[in-house]
Amino acid sequence: MAEKVVGVLLDTTGIQRYIFSSNRLKENLGASHLVGSVYEKELKDALRSTLEVEPDLKLWREQPDLVQMILQSQIPFEVGYIGGGNALLFFRSRDTAERFVQTWTKRLIINAPGLTSAVAMDEFDLDQYVQERDKLFSQLDENKNRFFTSTALPKHGITADCPLSGLSGEVPWREPGEETWHNISLVAYAKLNAAAQANEQLAAKYAHILGDEFAFTNEIAKLGQTEGHDYLAVVHIDGNGIGRRFKNCTDLPATRRLSSEVDRITSQAYGELLHSIIAQLDKLPKPEFDIQKDTEGKTLLPIRSIVLDGDDITFVTDGRLGVYLAEKFIHHAGKFELCDGKPLHFCAGVAIMKTRYPFFRGYGLAVELCAAAKEEAEKWRQDSSWLDFHIILGGKSGRLMNVREKHFCVADGGSLVFGPYLLEEVEEDKSIIYLRRGISELHRKWPRSKIKELREVLIQGKLATEAYIKRMEARGLSLPEVPGDYTLAGWQAATPYYSMVELLEFYPAELLDEEGGLA
Repeated sequence: MAEKVVGVLLDTTGIQRYIFSSNRLKENLGASHLVGSVYEKELKDALRSTLEVEPDLKLWREQPDLVQMILQSQIPFEVGYIGGGNALLFFRSRDTAERFVQTWTKRLIINAPGLTSAVAMDEFDLDQYVQERDKLFSQLDENKNRFFTSTALPKHGITADCPLSGLSGEVPWREPGEETWHNISLVAYAKLNAAAQANEQLAAKYAHILGDEFAFTNEIAKLGQTEGHDYLAVVHIDGNGIGRRFKNCTDLPATRRLSSEVDRITSQAYGELLHSIIAQLDKLPKPEFDIQKDTEGKTLLPIRSIVLDGDDITFVTDGRLGVYLAEKFIHHAGKFELCDGKPLHFCAGVAIMKTRYPFFRGYGLAVELCAAAKEEAEKWRQDSSWLDFHIILGGKSGRLMNVREKHFCVADGGSLVFGPYLLEEVEEDKSIIYLRRGISELHRKWPRSKIKELREVLIQGKLATEAYIKRMEARGLSLPEVPGDYTLAGWQAATPYYSMVELLEFYPAELLDEEGGLA
């Protein structure tokens, strides 16, 4: 019988709500940093405390084929892999594994209050990796559904409320430069304290790109917005079929390589995106864009990543740059291949909203948009990338599907929603190249007053649009061409032109070349 070890599968739950529950970018960044520390600092400190040795958390990445060391030597533990929001560890004894879990979860309660965790533990035959891994994940799902742990002090009527989290105010706090002190919760306190570390860590990671000229901001209002155009874009990007690709890994080395490669591609693509932004900064018109400087005189880039974890990416930017930068990131990521020789494909959701709009609701909308894009990818093919966007205007809020059914369906059965958009330059009406070309053509050829009229007749439906098109053609104005003869009436089941008109104010003409391609 093969010798067995004890497998421990770690997971954190409720991460999205933990990170994005605040409308303050500083708290979001701090929360994201704390989530990242779960499998870095907290994991390493818990292993050091339990094992009384210095743990090596990098060897599995550097030498992925070096497996079963725990059976071939007297080392007390081995990292299976860390990635995808969880970690798989192996221990020689169950007693050691249990003491580690107790230490790790205690550290999370103290250093990342409010963040909940889940654990699965069982004997693990390393020669039967797939079966044993799947068994641990099944146990993990059961443990998640069994109970909900409380990791924050409950609120009592005799305590003051935290103005940031709504929990009990337990710690005195004041913002830098302010005189007034407030009592805030331990959850908010931990997030705010971690924000500075988050900025330092990201700046250090991309120091080779930022140099001495550029920096990141941790203030949501310093991403380029102006008083006349105070809009924020929340961009959520997720990889296609990554879960299936992990599940198809037949051994531990394959899982390790895939996890490392996904992290590498995300990191490199984001670096390429930063290069693109820096190269385009001078093209952004002033004073329409307010590109600010920090106290050291460094130029603040109009982008701030909140989550860069494997194939899960979320960043915020000026509302006019959301769609452009989402497409740019996916374009850069598509240039790299995974260890199986195939590229990684992504889908993106871009929620554009007023800067002061509730952040968690905006993030939730971006996630819904990304899910809509993924549904389209499933229909088309898995090895394709898609993007969907939505601009929150007026009181049109709520679940994405409900909003679109209520406000974007016209009387004669057509839909104003044409997306999601395929991020390939092919002869398909859903290809984003035609959206970009259409925006560019409207920018260059149509008077603003006529664009406004076009928007209104599109809302009225197919017949009104057809009559309007005939009048405009008599004046020498024609609609941008889209495969499928949409120019005849502007409609089929849906119209591609409403999205063009909507995005006209949220896609700077300076970032479009004459053919409507990426600048």
